[in-house]
Amino acid sequence: MEECYNEAMKKSKIAYTIVAPSSADAQILGEINAENWREVYPNEALGVTKEWVDRVATLREGAEKNKQRAEQITDSLHPDSLHFWKVARLPNRQIIGFIQGRKKDGVQELHGLHIIRQYRGNGIGQDLMDALLKWFDPAKPIIVDVASFNNKAIQFYAKNGFKPTGHTYHYELLPMTRMSTRM
Repeated sequence: MEECYNEAMKKSKIAYTIVAPSSADAQILGEINAENWREVYPNEALGVTKEWVDRVATLREGAEKNKQRAEQITDSLHPDSLHFWKVARLPNRQIIGFIQGRKKDGVQELHGLHIIRQYRGNGIGQDLMDALLKWFDPAKPIIVDVASFNNKAIQFYAKNGFKPTGHTYHYELLPMTRMSTRM
């Protein structure tokens, strides 16, 4: 278990640990993911409707996705796994955020980073990112796809060495920008 004490945490008085989740955590991780989608992604000006976001978010917390997530989490516990999962837990064991990464076809990908709203700004995302960066091979590029209008996330990734690649696309209605640690 890796205990995290950073300057932001000292100021906020939030004690948490960065640990591997268990497959039993799959449902709560889906709920956190879905809630983040509902908070961040609706953008009527760009045609990203609340109805569409809610439909996608509902799938992300559904039984089939939870089963897949649980399998990936179980797999991530093996040393040679291609999946990476870590959670931030409070002393009462409540999960307040998570990060997911994977290695697929020679590509290293940050696949998701989600923090519950009231815990954002306390260094938790950075501690989760640091754990993922230690897992990835630093000699190879890491990619992340981010909503093109999610400026906070883009700034966070830029602070961690990611740069826009110029590759953009739409995940259905959601405009996306690819960022990478190497160009």
